[in-house]
Amino acid sequence: MGRKRKEANIASVMYSYVGTDDQFDDFLKMMIHDYLSVDHPYTNRTADFVVKVETEVA
Repeated sequence: MGRKRKEANIASVMYSYVGTDDQFDDFLKMMIHDYLSVDHPYTNRTADFVVKVETEVA
């Protein structure tokens, strides 16, 4: 008979983010929405589309 695995509880998460304050606010809203919808994965959500991507070598 197999052993039951104990799931680890996450105590903290660290993000490194580069962007504007408005982009960071949108990022946080998305993270909170995803966290809250874990119990309801079929929550209606509009699709996110990338209109333009710019890359720049630092």
